[in-house]
Amino acid sequence: MTYRRLQLRARTLLAAATILAGAAMAATPAHAGTDETSCTEICVLDTRAGSHPGFDRLVFDFSTGTLPGTVTATASSDGSYSTPSGETKKLEIAGQKYLILDISGAHAHDDSGAVTYAPGVKAVNLPSLRGIQLLSDFEGHIQFGLSLATVSHYKTFTLANPNRLVVDLYR
Repeated sequence: MTYRRLQLRARTLLAAATILAGAAMAATPAHAGTDETSCTEICVLDTRAGSHPGFDRLVFDFSTGTLPGTVTATASSDGSYSTPSGETKKLEIAGQKYLILDISGAHAHDDSGAVTYAPGVKAVNLPSLRGIQLLSDFEGHIQFGLSLATVSHYKTFTLANPNRLVVDLYR
């Protein structure tokens, strides 16, 4: 193969790699792998869910910083919850059971007030989990409502690097 052909192939491969790298960066959320938010305390960035044999897993992704203080889970038989102002409301996604999570020491907005967690209501079609709803973001507490199908019990735990809160919902 001639030197000229080798140069042409090298340029073609370099151009293809540059295009693929640009496409991968465009498809990556701005907060992925970095903490581009300006949160004094930790901020929730996203949620994701998946089904596993015997349970569904919900993961809350957080910005860098100290993990949330406490997570309190309260069952609700009819999907009703109290807002910080004392008003009673119901979750928007129907379920057979409901779980209200109160996460202390975390926010769904950054220091400038910009929202870090965009979907207010997120429908999910898993065996145990039907939906996730941001209920409130007030004075260092965020509340999420989970609309559930059949759940026998649940477990919550945190993981670091990257910061996550995991909720396992067992069938």
